[in-house]
Amino acid sequence: MDVRGKTKLGDFLIKNGVITSRERDKALLEQGRTGARLGSVLASLGYVTDDTVVDTLSCQLGIAVADFSSASPATELLHLAPEPFARKHSLCPIGVDDVSGAVIVAMADPLDLFVMDELSARFPSAILPRISTEKRIRNAIDHYYGILVSDEALSKDDKNSTSVSIAQKADKSSAPVARLVESIITSGVEERASDIHIEPTSGGLLMRYRVDGVMVLAQAPQGRHAQAVISRIKIMAKLDIAESRVPQDGGFELSVSGRRMEFRVSTFPTIYGESVVIRILSGGDVRLGMGELGLLGTTLRDFKKAICGRAGILIVTGPTGSGKTTTLYSALSEISAREKVIVTIEDPVEYRLEYVRQTQVNPKGGITFSRGLRSILRQDPDIIMVGEVRDPETAAIATQAAMTGHLVLTTLHTDNAASAVTRMLDLGVEPYKIASTFVGALAQRLVRRVCEKCHGGNGITECRHCRHSGYHGRVGIFEFLSPDDGMRELIMSRSPSSVLMRHARDKMGMSTMREDGTEKAKRGITTTNEINRITPED
Repeated sequence: MDVRGKTKLGDFLIKNGVITSRERDKALLEQGRTGARLGSVLASLGYVTDDTVVDTLSCQLGIAVADFSSASPATELLHLAPEPFARKHSLCPIGVDDVSGAVIVAMADPLDLFVMDELSARFPSAILPRISTEKRIRNAIDHYYGILVSDEALSKDDKNSTSVSIAQKADKSSAPVARLVESIITSGVEERASDIHIEPTSGGLLMRYRVDGVMVLAQAPQGRHAQAVISRIKIMAKLDIAESRVPQDGGFELSVSGRRMEFRVSTFPTIYGESVVIRILSGGDVRLGMGELGLLGTTLRDFKKAICGRAGILIVTGPTGSGKTTTLYSALSEISAREKVIVTIEDPVEYRLEYVRQTQVNPKGGITFSRGLRSILRQDPDIIMVGEVRDPETAAIATQAAMTGHLVLTTLHTDNAASAVTRMLDLGVEPYKIASTFVGALAQRLVRRVCEKCHGGNGITECRHCRHSGYHGRVGIFEFLSPDDGMRELIMSRSPSSVLMRHARDKMGMSTMREDGTEKAKRGITTTNEINRITPED
């Protein structure tokens, strides 16, 4: 990066106390050997992070950090800075300034005057540089130029052939479509999305990511290519591409940034065509501790006590997407699996756990939760995890397993911890069986964490870490109900959940989810607005 005619990055970082002259000299030697940019070399040697370089340059030079969340470069901008040129100089046009009309260009090295001159010669308007890391720019190039190439290739196919079917265009051999779909998925993973929504509308194609539980707009392919993109996804998920009138479910695996990941696909017919949702699963090992989940104080203590018990049924409850499965995996990770026989039946298997026998529901193959659970009981298990209790048969078998000396962990969909008990009663489990086996119910929701970089936007107008939302990541808020003798008597008399809840709060000192959330807001972990958004008033 030390080029004639521009400020030297190494000297600049030394002046601002980011690195020492000795570290710069070592990095320059390595740069001479590898030819890499100095910033990247410094990061690879561990002297700085990419973000440190970007933040330092942004602050000292007054060059704003590139905002890819609102980027939507027009086709002509990408043509004026072709992909080979963009990759060579690690830059990407990302839009036009509304006020000045200048072309906004994300650059890894905005100090390079030679490149700035080249950009000025290529574009009719002024250049407004924005600084970013090489990795983010590389991802932007992959995404925006990938859509450009795919759109142009598909348009060429449309003009040259009217006899080629959508299925043929979307086939694995169709590089433009494959590249476009892979770009969509990669961008979703990079944005930390849990789901990618691709929705046909009257005006074309709408694409959104669900990030930290909130929907975020993303750049979609041109509407005329919607069928090819959706058909390609259906092929990857092993779905019937000829059938678009009924919902379908499938899945596939894909390597993203060198990591093998799993994806679930759901299609749904709408008046404008098929809507597709891709659920992103990590597919890796879970490494989330109880504290990282957000469990605190007596709730953490009581929950740990429950999962260390010898027998009984422990229920984690909450709506879809509230983190129930992650909590169960973390609970299993807390248990010494080498000394126990742990078997699970899940839909699907989202994480791999060492020393745990995991199986997946497969209705076509005859493996349902109830049938799988019966088979698990013949595997001599100590602990059983059932992904979800959905029907009376599964509820009855799970309860019976708990009565015969097994610790059963499972999930339900209820509003609060006390409702887990009444839900089991509704599923036909006898009150005396619940009273004798029930060891606890953990109800939970996920709220957004305050961004650790900008602290919720406190005095900072631009924060790429949280996309200017003030939040980054999520944390759980919980309530844990564990039975005492009085609670068991109420269960035996089929008391409603409101009575169980009142007993837990007044007689046992249980904190509700809202109270737990309020405490986290006081600690600056989340905000009162988030708590009000997610939880009802007690």
